[in-house]
Amino acid sequence: MRTADGRCVVERREESQDVKAIGLFLTPCATSESDRVTLKELDNGTYRVIFPGRQHEARRCLGVYGASIQDGMAVTIEYCGTQELHEAEQFRLERVDLHGGGFRLRPDHLRFVPKNQRDLCLGAPEADHKEWAFVSQLECSSDSPRQVFRFLK
Repeated sequence: MRTADGRCVVERREESQDVKAIGLFLTPCATSESDRVTLKELDNGTYRVIFPGRQHEARRCLGVYGASIQDGMAVTIEYCGTQELHEAEQFRLERVDLHGGGFRLRPDHLRFVPKNQRDLCLGAPEADHKEWAFVSQLECSSDSPRQVFRFLK
């Protein structure tokens, strides 16, 4: 899983000297290889983004923490179906032709919020030039390559 600007999507489970946070990040692919994810299509036309478990762990799902409707809310990876993600681990994939093509990930728990109030999708701010840019739920931008994701086989 990569962004249209060529950054790798990587989960951080522990803090380090360089990165004092855990969660989902965009980083140059020379720094770290993208996590391999599986897209699971659900009956309602949405998808779960599933991260593999490590060493006998159950699979884990990408989701918006607490099913928040706020701009800037953290994106997390938890065991699929947990209370923290119950309503926020399903995404609509919106195909876009921007920056060579890919998909916007739109949290499905926002489907009942009018777009003129909240037009949110996943990504990292363009202004975040750090080596590890935190992925969150952001106001969708019409031209941000950091909100366009590609899933490599």
